[in-house]
Amino acid sequence: MRIYSIRGNNLKRHSLVASGVGGGALTVLGLINGKITTLVLGLLILGRTLIKKPVFVTQEGLYQIRDYRFFKTQTFWDFKDLDALYWKDLAQEGFSYIYFEKNQDPQAFDFKEADKGQIISWVKERHPQVEVKEIED
Repeated sequence: MRIYSIRGNNLKRHSLVASGVGGGALTVLGLINGKITTLVLGLLILGRTLIKKPVFVTQEGLYQIRDYRFFKTQTFWDFKDLDALYWKDLAQEGFSYIYFEKNQDPQAFDFKEADKGQIISWVKERHPQVEVKEIED
């Protein structure tokens, strides 16, 4: 079973189109005017529209995939390697941030609140010594 992060997968189509149009316009403007910074910024924005970044959790750990259309990188954090797991309920009803910390490097992802309990139980099952707590405001 996989539980997907909300932010990593649900990029709105209109925001991708706007980024593509804006990046394309900046690239063309940079080419016409000869401005290197405009050209580089346009190419970076265009490149951003090509990247897919799904994040999901399984019973084994946290997967982060970056698909650049030309090549793909994958990062896996086993629950046994985690130092801590923190969560914070968001103001938006039904969503929570879950912070996975490994080697003093926290990574935050937003998940549905209904999936939070399943993720916490998987972490405790796989690594009982990990620190699991809620972040207070």
